[in-house]
Formats: sequence, C-alpha cells, structure tokens
Amino acid sequence: MTASRASNSFEGMLLAVIFAMESCLSLASTSSGVPWMPLITIVAAPGNPNQTRAFLGPHKTPKKGHFSAAPHPSYPTDAVRKKIEGIGVFEVHFRCDGSVSHVAVFRSTGHWILDKECISTFKGWRCDPGSITWFRVPVRFAIETK
Repeated sequence: MTASRASNSFEGMLLAVIFAMESCLSLASTSSGVPWMPLITIVAAPGNPNQTRAFLGPHKTPKKGHFSAAPHPSYPTDAVRKKIEGIGVFEVHFRCDGSVSHVAVFRSTGHWILDKECISTFKGWRCDPGSITWFRVPVRFAIETK
C-alpha cells in the first residue's frame, strides 16, 4: 500500500469514526472523559474559492458554557485553488477569564495551511469566564463535488 493510499485510508477511517461519534459529541465529557465539540465542516465550491459554507454537527449547540465568540475557520483561498482537503482535531484551552490560552494540534489535517487557519480562528474564541477549561474540536475541510 502506498503512503498516499494509507493516508487516505486513515483519513477515511478517522472521518467515519468522527461521524459515528457525532451523535454524542458535545461539550459534555464522553465516556473517556475528554470533552468534545461537534464536528465543524467547511465546504468550498469548486472553481469559486470565495464561496464556502460551514456546518456545526447536526444542529447541535454546546451544553456547557456560552460562547461570546466562536467563529468557524475559513477555507483558505490558496487551499481551495489547490483542492487541498483535510480532517484534523484541535485542542482549545481556555483561561479563567474565558479567553483562549493556547490551541494545540491533536491530529493535523495534513496541511499546514489548514492547521494554521484553525489555530488562528480558535485563538479568537471566547466563552463565559470559568465555564470551560478545554475541549477538542474536530474540523473537516472539503471541496464540494458536483
């Protein structure tokens, strides 16, 4: 099996696991004790890098903590032009005042341009002071197929 095929197989498996877990993903801890947010999917239209849509799980909202700022990452224009896709998981850690102390890459999307966009966006998130300490955010970047 080639490295590319192994990577695609792993990404497919990761996506399947994330979708299977989507029904229980929330800020409430899972059975492993790790807090998760619903999957964020960013979809770009082929040939039009300025036309993107973002989805947050299947109509879920966080159960604990209220966010005053939690924008979705944007699909970088260069990544859309180059048809770069990826799935990653990021850990967002909060200070007591509700601001983000740091963002860690738990599982890279496989492309620095996508990871950098997520890190930059998540650093701007804000929640109610003391309501959340940290959680993981799964993110999927996909080019829409016709």
